Amino acid sequence: EREERELQAKKEAEEKERLRLEKLEQRRQELLEALPEEPEAGSEGVITIALRFEDGSRDQRRFVAEETSVNELLNWVDATHGMEREKIELSTMNGSKTFVYVEEDDDDE
Repeated sequence: EREERELQAKKEAEEKERLRLEKLEQRRQELLEALPEEPEAGSEGVITIALRFEDGSRDQRRFVAEETSVNELLNWVDATHGMEREKIELSTMNGSKTFVYVEEDDDDE
């Protein structure tokens, strides 16, 4: 009976994780679709965000500075690199500032 309970608990945990990953993939697709078009280099107010990941890989993308929040940067990383935005911490090159995802109230929309 104990083995049955353990097997059932394992199955439930696996199903819960499968559903979580399914929702995550759906969210990433929505984030990709919501990602604004990348502005032209050199346009007024455009910044380039360059990332260096722990594995040494790199990526960069341009954004309109005044229209882009830290959450939107993290949404980009989540959607394009498969990293959960809630687990990401971005920092400046010198490490003096760090940035994390902050849950937003959907009530304000």
